Amino acid sequence: MKKTLISIAAMMALPAVAHSAAATDVTLDGFVDMVWAVSDGTDLGVNGDEGQFITSGELDMKTKLSGPISLRLDADLGSFTTGGDSAELEQAFLNWTINNELSLKAGVFNNNLGFEKEDAPELYQITHGQLWDIWNTQTFEYGNNLQGLQFNYQFEKVNLIVGYLNDLGAVTDKNSVEIGAVIEAIENLNVTLGVITQDQNAENIFDVFARLDQNGISWIGQIDSSLNGINICRYIDNTSS
Repeated sequence: MKKTLISIAAMMALPAVAHSAAATDVTLDGFVDMVWAVSDGTDLGVNGDEGQFITSGELDMKTKLSGPISLRLDADLGSFTTGGDSAELEQAFLNWTINNELSLKAGVFNNNLGFEKEDAPELYQITHGQLWDIWNTQTFEYGNNLQGLQFNYQFEKVNLIVGYLNDLGAVTDKNSVEIGAVIEAIENLNVTLGVITQDQNAENIFDVFARLDQNGISWIGQIDSSLNGINICRYIDNTSS
C-alpha cells in the first residue's frame, strides 16, 4: 500500500527559507538537576544507584523563524539514555500564531493535562509521582509527551485546547483526540481539565486538577481516570514568597 505523507512542518516553515540566519533571534534556556541517592530502595548493591550522584539537565532553544512562525527545541541531557547516547528530544515543534486568540502547534510537545509536568524545576518533589509514571508507561512518546497538531484558542479567562495526535500507545492506523481547557476561575485559582482518547491501555483518559495559591502555600486537587480516585496534596510554593 502506497503511503501518502504530508509535511506540515515544511509547509509552515516555507516562509522562513529566505530568512537570514544572522538576523535570527535565538533564546537559550535550561537547567541542571543533581541528586544524591541515599537509598534506591533495592538490593542491587554496587549495581544500583545507592550512594551515587545522578545528574541530568536540559537545553531549550526558541527562535522566531518568519512572521508568526516560531520554533521550539528542547533536549534532555544526562547519562540516563540507552545505547551510550546522552540526550533525548523532549520537544520539537513549530508554533503558528494565527491571530491574537488562535495558534497552531505542530510536532512533539509537552502534555497539558495532569498537575505534574515533565521538567525537574516544575516538580513538587524530587522525582515524578505515581500518576505521571502511569501516564508515561502508557504513552509511546518519550516523557509523556504528545505528537501531532494542537490548536489553542484564548478567551478572556479560558484557553481552549483541541488536538489531533498520534495514538498515545502508537497503535497502527489509530489517532488520539485531545480536548481540554485551562481556566482562570478566580484570582490565584487555576483549573485544568481535559480528555485524550486512545485505542488501548487505559483507553480514554480524563483528568482535572485545580491549584489554589494562598499565603505561600499551593493547594492541589486532582481527579484522574488512570487512578480511579482523587489525589489532594499541598506544598510550599517558595516562588510566591
